[in-house]
Amino acid sequence: MIGTSAALYFALQIAQSTDNTLSLQQAIQIAEQNAFAMRIARRDIEEAEAATTLAKARLSPGAQIVGTGSWFNAESSGGFGPSGSQFTTTVQFQVSQIIDISGINRLRIRGAEMNSRASRSAMSAVLNTTKLQVREAYFGVLQANELVHIQAAAVIANRERLAKAAVRFEAGAIPKFDVLRLESELRKSDRDLTEAQGNYQLAKQRLNSVLGRPIDTEFELAGSYDLQPASQDARYYLEIALSSRPEVEQAQLAIDALEYLRKAEERAALPSMTISGAYQRNLDPGFGQADQQTSAAATISFPIVTGGVVSANAKAAKEREERAKIQFEQLLLAIGLEVHSAFTR
Repeated sequence: MIGTSAALYFALQIAQSTDNTLSLQQAIQIAEQNAFAMRIARRDIEEAEAATTLAKARLSPGAQIVGTGSWFNAESSGGFGPSGSQFTTTVQFQVSQIIDISGINRLRIRGAEMNSRASRSAMSAVLNTTKLQVREAYFGVLQANELVHIQAAAVIANRERLAKAAVRFEAGAIPKFDVLRLESELRKSDRDLTEAQGNYQLAKQRLNSVLGRPIDTEFELAGSYDLQPASQDARYYLEIALSSRPEVEQAQLAIDALEYLRKAEERAALPSMTISGAYQRNLDPGFGQADQQTSAAATISFPIVTGGVVSANAKAAKEREERAKIQFEQLLLAIGLEVHSAFTR
């Protein structure tokens, strides 16, 4: 029956509950917790902090306890010296400490700290992007809902016009052609309403997807919103964007991190030093063995031949740093384009 979609639409509007009303602020809060990009960004922060802890651990002292059980059999000719078999158990406590005389590990720690800070800035950038996506999807639902209202009103209007035309046709006031034309318009408006209702459901599903929840989650939007026009020129907003956008801080921190890591690679051919100590206790010493023993050592290593590995790693680190600087320039231009595009829309 022509106009059925419009009738069903208004019936559903009356029957809908307000318990699942969703405001823009509520949608943003849900996205902050559930959006996939936000969840990944939080994991990236955890990974970066773990990498920092690992870098610091390389300069922390190490200790271990080693237990050894050994068996040997000895036979002495002439009856001099120990003979026979014996089982010996020893326990050794070992400590070691890297002395960062070349500063490599300290540079790597600083690089890891910069990466950790960059990951937090990246999360702020993801949050801004998520808020933008939520707003776009939210207003998309509002727009689709308004279009449904418009198409439903068009169906009702066309149905009323057709009813009046039918009365006039029966009275012989208008030709059959006018009635057929109005019937065609009513069928078209009914198809447009069906399409608008489908687009409305798709818009709601897109918003649910942005919020990181099942796309069939039912909700209704809380009213409409009036967007305020820009009160300043584009240059004003561009200066704010360049000084406050977290992507800019993230890129700068990433460049700093790569600089520290590049310096660490350049120092890889410098000497390294480790000091160590050990205390050994023999639980069942044999003939001629001491009950306990203490030792200490300092080891300095000088790389002599590296096969070009050090210079290759340093060059690769330098190229990564230069690429990050190029990407930073590209980012500034992209932000400028975004600001101007948003200002002129």
